[in-house]
Amino acid sequence: MSKKQQLKKAKREGGIPGEIALSTSQIKQDPLNFKKVRLVMAITLAAFAFVLYAQTIGFDYTLDDRASISENRIVKQGLQGIPTLFTTDYWYGYSEKLRGTQYRPVSLVMFAIEWQMFPQNAGVSHFINVLLYALTGLFLFFLLSKLFSAQNLLLPFLCTILFIGHPIHTEVVSNIKSRDEIMCLLFSIAAMLSSFKYYSGKNLLWLILTGVFFFLSILSKETGIAFLLVIPLIVFVVRPTDIKKLFLLFITLAAFSGLYF
Repeated sequence: MSKKQQLKKAKREGGIPGEIALSTSQIKQDPLNFKKVRLVMAITLAAFAFVLYAQTIGFDYTLDDRASISENRIVKQGLQGIPTLFTTDYWYGYSEKLRGTQYRPVSLVMFAIEWQMFPQNAGVSHFINVLLYALTGLFLFFLLSKLFSAQNLLLPFLCTILFIGHPIHTEVVSNIKSRDEIMCLLFSIAAMLSSFKYYSGKNLLWLILTGVFFFLSILSKETGIAFLLVIPLIVFVVRPTDIKKLFLLFITLAAFSGLYF
């Protein structure tokens, strides 16, 4: 039976489902075509995320943005203040009275660089937030497409749309200060993708990159420490068991956790 006859039969028996199943099978049999389709989907998701929050680019500083940027004396020193940001807690530059144990230098360093180049320009910082959120959506889709590799690409595509469009993320994207949340997740996803690369081959560079991305994640926000267990557990569940590689992966993440503390 020819492909054309198969399509006609599929339409008679159930219509679209048969056609989709056939096209999905064809895509998976052609790795190059599969990568192209996945890339188009990823770019579409990133564009959706950017357009969804593009209106925030015209917003001013709000809420904790003042404490983290416009009224933070260390951040406003620009590049000169970066060494201090790496050796003090998160609120040090805002108030001597408001102190805590939070250590999140990544976002503060980014704010300092932005202030050096575009002082008192909230629009640039909002633009970067939206861009990073779009990039997070793109990388999340790549991660989900690997986790659900046996499924149709529509599954990770729809999951990522739900993530991007969920209203709970509105404050994170609209509030510049919340870049620590975006960077924490973005670096965590990058660490997960790198761990898959390491686990499927013998290149130790991917193991080192996994540790570096994980380290940057917890330097963005301390909640990233959860991925010390999340990454090995996911690898254990979705990949064939290799005790040696799994042990090296955990030890690497633990070492970078120790360096953070």
